[in-house]
Amino acid sequence: MAATWDPANLFQISYEIDNDFTLISCVGEDETRLSRPRCRYSVPEIWYPEIRSQLARFATQDPKCISAQELIDLARICLCEETHQYQAELVAQRWLDVVATAAEHHDQLLRKSKEQASIATHLSQLVPNGAEEELREHKIKYTSVLLENYEQRRQIEELETELSTTSTSLETVKQENQDLRAEVEEASKRKAYTSKYNDMLRKQLEAATKRAQGLDAKVSYIEGVHGSTKTQADRLQEENSSLKAEIARLKHKEGVLSDKHEQALSELSAQRATTIALTNQVQYLKTSERFLRESISACWFHNIYTWVLQLFGFSSPVLSKIQSEEKAQLWV
Repeated sequence: MAATWDPANLFQISYEIDNDFTLISCVGEDETRLSRPRCRYSVPEIWYPEIRSQLARFATQDPKCISAQELIDLARICLCEETHQYQAELVAQRWLDVVATAAEHHDQLLRKSKEQASIATHLSQLVPNGAEEELREHKIKYTSVLLENYEQRRQIEELETELSTTSTSLETVKQENQDLRAEVEEASKRKAYTSKYNDMLRKQLEAATKRAQGLDAKVSYIEGVHGSTKTQADRLQEENSSLKAEIARLKHKEGVLSDKHEQALSELSAQRATTIALTNQVQYLKTSERFLRESISACWFHNIYTWVLQLFGFSSPVLSKIQSEEKAQLWV
């Protein structure tokens, strides 16, 4: 069956020639950019025969007979596998509008064809047999004019589609140009920063080189002095060894003396405790001695007092009380 419309052109399934090889571009859109340009990736080659087969089948069908699922299936194999597989339903929805427009044009073409057929039939009935040849010529001319008009309309549609594609490509190129300018500016900034960083590294390298030269000079000087100081170093090392031995001996002696000191401290503490106890006893004895002396003095004083009273014939109340108590004990 002959093709009645061009789905590849209307669906904008573009073909690109790369080294004499036909490439089918992805029909997805880059949603990360404001202008939503067309994807620049290609469809895997394994799907090329299937895409061409379905487009050829659609071209021979009535656009109204094409279902949404068929468009979704076609959209899936017309999208790149890297990023735009999720846009299959969106692309199919966009194609449904295209199919609806194509169906309207197809219906108009069918109606005109039917009208032409009915007119031709009616004319064949009205026109005498002698004018049938002339009518056939007019019919051929009229059909050719209609075909030319249809071809012109199809060319206009193709030009409009190409214009839309060109506009989209132009927007894509503009966006890419802006992106490239931004990248160039960023590269210029990085270059300036890199130049400053290289200058700083160069200065640091020069300073490090100077320090290395100074260190080399110091090393040379030390190596020259090393020969004269080696003997002194050996002698100092021997003295250091002897001092270490003396220090070890003194530390051992210090340990022994420390033990003796601790023992003496313990004995001194015990002696101090004994001394404190003896001191307390001495104080107690002194107090007792003083008390006894006071008692003895009181007794002597009392005896003298009693003797004086007896000498002069007086009686002491205390002595009388003692004598009365002694008599009472005797009576008992």
